[in-house]
Amino acid sequence: MEVIDTEGYGSTYERVVSVSDLNTPPVADFSINPTSGLVGQTITFDATLCSDKEDSLDLLEVRWDWNNDNIYETLWSSTKVYTNTYAEAGTYIIKVQVRDREGLTDTRVKSIVIK
Repeated sequence: MEVIDTEGYGSTYERVVSVSDLNTPPVADFSINPTSGLVGQTITFDATLCSDKEDSLDLLEVRWDWNNDNIYETLWSSTKVYTNTYAEAGTYIIKVQVRDREGLTDTRVKSIVIK
């Protein structure tokens, strides 16, 4: 930086500034097994497909909304695999949200048909 006053006198100052990479949001993804099911059948939801450029999978946290009502039935957890059963037939929309250590999130939605 250089500063010059109205009479032409000046001074310079130098300082090194390092810029680190910005945190990017994680990427939410999950699998459903089986991909369709029956009333009362245990369905496995696996969010180990989530990823993040800065944080390893074990540092990411997820939470699940089993019926797309924007009420998450699970709390934030580093556990990525959950099971659920459905008491009624229908098409259910499942939502997983992933959060990195800096608090950035991403959401992925998939559906399952229960007969």
